[in-house]
Amino acid sequence: MPSLRDEALRDLEALIAGVDELAEYLSSMRGSYIELQRILEEGGSVAVALRSVAADEARQAMTAVLDDFERRRHMSRLSLIAADLDEGSTINEISRTWGISRQLASRYVKAIRVDI
Repeated sequence: MPSLRDEALRDLEALIAGVDELAEYLSSMRGSYIELQRILEEGGSVAVALRSVAADEARQAMTAVLDDFERRRHMSRLSLIAADLDEGSTINEISRTWGISRQLASRYVKAIRVDI
C-alpha cells in the first residue's frame, strides 16, 4: 500500500503534467488571440474575427483545461497536507506553511480525514 508521501508525489507529478499541458494550451491560445487582434486591427468585424479563430470552441476548451488543472492542483494540495500531517505537522503549522488561514487549513484536514 502506498504511503501518504508516495500519494503526494504521485499527485505532484500529475500537477506538473497539468502545468505543462496548461502552458502548451495557453501558448496555442496566444496565437489565436494574436490572429484575432490582427483581424480586428485590419478592420474585420468582431463576429467574423471570432468565428475565424473558433472562439466558441476555444472558450469551451479553455474552461476544460483550466478545470482539469484546478482539479490536479487541489488533489496535490490535499495529498501534500495529508503527508505533512502524517509526518507530525499541526494545523497551525500547515496554515503558516501554506499561507492560509487556520480555518481553511482545518477544512482541508477535515476533507482529508473524510477521504481516508
